[in-house]
Amino acid sequence: GRGKLLTADEEKELGGAIQQLLRIEAMENELVEASIAEELRRDKAAAAAADRGEIVTAIDAGQNARRQLVVKNVGLAYSIARDVFEKLNHADRGLLSVSDLAQEGCAGLAQAADKFDPSRGYKFSTYAYNWTRKYVVNAIQNNGRTIRLPIHMHEIMQRAKKATRELTQKHGRAPTDEEMSRTLGVPVSRVQEINDWARSTLSLDVGGGGRSSDDGDGGAEGMMDGIVFALGSKDGKDGMLSPHEAAEADMEADLLRRDLEEAFATLLPREAFVLRHRFGLAAAASTALGTLLGVSHETIRTYERRALEKLKQPSRAARFVRYLDKEDVERYTEAQGAKGAEELANALSAALVAADAKAGGGRIARRRNPATTPSPMIDLASDGGGGGGGGKAAATTKPRRARRPRKVDKSAESEATVEMTVEVK
Repeated sequence: GRGKLLTADEEKELGGAIQQLLRIEAMENELVEASIAEELRRDKAAAAAADRGEIVTAIDAGQNARRQLVVKNVGLAYSIARDVFEKLNHADRGLLSVSDLAQEGCAGLAQAADKFDPSRGYKFSTYAYNWTRKYVVNAIQNNGRTIRLPIHMHEIMQRAKKATRELTQKHGRAPTDEEMSRTLGVPVSRVQEINDWARSTLSLDVGGGGRSSDDGDGGAEGMMDGIVFALGSKDGKDGMLSPHEAAEADMEADLLRRDLEEAFATLLPREAFVLRHRFGLAAAASTALGTLLGVSHETIRTYERRALEKLKQPSRAARFVRYLDKEDVERYTEAQGAKGAEELANALSAALVAADAKAGGGRIARRRNPATTPSPMIDLASDGGGGGGGGKAAATTKPRRARRPRKVDKSAESEATVEMTVEVK
């Protein structure tokens, strides 16, 4: 039965057993296709340091592991199925049920189980989400309408729906075909075709000669009918990331965050605190960081620079250097002092932004607050009240003086206080 959820160690053990099963199955397929004799089969088994009994045992263990991974995560399939089902309009709901979609989601779980690599250090549910959702969405696209539409038409329709919502919010009315044509960059005739595709079919037994209730006056309003699940294009075009690519992008963003946290853990607590806010990896109240720590903004800058110089050390940089652009690495390793710290900060910011964008946006930030997706980088040392990293400067709070005040140049008083603004839950 489903029972309690698996622990990370249990998932790792099951994933390893499945990987062993796949290697054995691939070996058997090679032998069958090549019509290799039993003697070669024994040789190959011996090369893998496994006799026939061990192979049979490994096959049984792998198949059982696959079943357990799927059964223990059926709840994920039902959760995704319910979420997608709630976004379907009434006409399309009549053809599918949550149970139908959950069954398709379980097929996605099985596919994810075969591709799950436990050595990456991730929970199975993290990797399986995109596979499961892709199977559910495909089931709707293939079976959710009386007249099936090709997959690429669903994607074009989704772009049109998004444009319709944006134009409606902008003008306070439904957009015309001409406005949609300009926004989508397609001819008006194409917009009218998309409008027709979006309409749901209706039985001829319905009164009024089978006229659909959403037939209206044409234009772009019909685009708001039909399937409304959130498919979306990751690259802003018609193409979609494959579920494997999407899962890899999510995992890469999470790995970057985890490895940065490990590097920050080697710093002094205040240095780590400042860097977490510098790169948007921690939430805080909407107040000046200097006020939180009881120091001046010059001291905050010192903490930041000192922490970045420590991160340049090879033993610490080894935790995150693989995520950085090669040219960025060369720049910060060659630079010295404050310049080197600045180059490293730029390199880390670029890596965080790239990972977040590849994962669809908000991946790194939503670990802190699922309700918001702030920028992955917030500039704590912004001047003029602006935040180079996307944070808003709150010019209402000034940091307390340091406990040991020292003489400061008058010109420094005109600088904006070092602040960080993050949405509070």
